[in-house]
Amino acid sequence: MDSSRTFWAIAFTVTVLGILNARAGRPLQIDDADPIEPGTFEFEAGVTYEGDSGSDHWDFPFGLTYGLVQDVEIGFSFGGQIAEATHRESGIGDLGIGAKWQFLESSAMGARHALVPSVKLPTADEEKGLGSGETDYDLTWVVS
Repeated sequence: MDSSRTFWAIAFTVTVLGILNARAGRPLQIDDADPIEPGTFEFEAGVTYEGDSGSDHWDFPFGLTYGLVQDVEIGFSFGGQIAEATHRESGIGDLGIGAKWQFLESSAMGARHALVPSVKLPTADEEKGLGSGETDYDLTWVVS
């Protein structure tokens, strides 16, 4: 079995098994102001593919979040990539660590507000072009 068929067979199997005991949640690229319940875990994973003439690029992001206390969650994100062009580069991505604090559960017109501080640590191989090689900090205000 070639590598492409093996990949799709594994992806299909993981998807089917995951459906048996899974709940839908937000995707990795969209966030809301609602933290998860205290004492619970949330696991998110995805696959992205970009291809054009002569190159293929796969990303495999995932995140794990834990409800620390009421209105606060903590989590981390990680992933890997495979890039095939004139040469093949693959490896792990940078590590992201963050939290979410819902500081206002309801306001005028029903909007909920949260602050999401995070830091990205340079764990990817910068020489392969898999990461920036720098530590990044972010603070996002989420309204939903």
